[in-house]
Amino acid sequence: MEVPVHDREQQIIHLHMNMEPLVESWTFIAYNISGLQYVNSLVVRMTSQAPDRYLWDGHRTVRPVNIEFPAIVNPETYSIKTVFNTFGKLPEFTGNAILQVEVGTAGGRYRWQYDVTDQWDNPDNTQHLIIVTEHIDIPDPGQGGDGNAGFGPSVNPWQGEVIDIPIS
Repeated sequence: MEVPVHDREQQIIHLHMNMEPLVESWTFIAYNISGLQYVNSLVVRMTSQAPDRYLWDGHRTVRPVNIEFPAIVNPETYSIKTVFNTFGKLPEFTGNAILQVEVGTAGGRYRWQYDVTDQWDNPDNTQHLIIVTEHIDIPDPGQGGDGNAGFGPSVNPWQGEVIDIPIS
């Protein structure tokens, strides 16, 4: 930022600044997913991300972190989608950018991982878009077991215990 020299009578000062965003917005979409009607929770995690970015010079801390963000399910298009903000992948970090999808159903939790380094590091990916088309089949929570899918809790029979308590 430049602050020009001016005299005291001048009431308007024009400041000239070059502004650059500190965060990047990315969109993740996964297609070709069956069983989305069974999903009751969904979270997406991205590895190799910068935990911060300093205002004065734009540098980042050198230790990468994983960021976690919610996603939405669209059973009609067999897809999940999210838009997330990040300070970006650490330039000095040589590890891969791994995207993890964790789905919860009444029958359990399921995780899938994708190496999206090629999409993340692609300089032509100016729209910041990550697309995964690998088929995922989320199992029907009612199949297998007793068919209750976690909604039929049971308790073992009460085992009574008699203890004499002396009262004096």
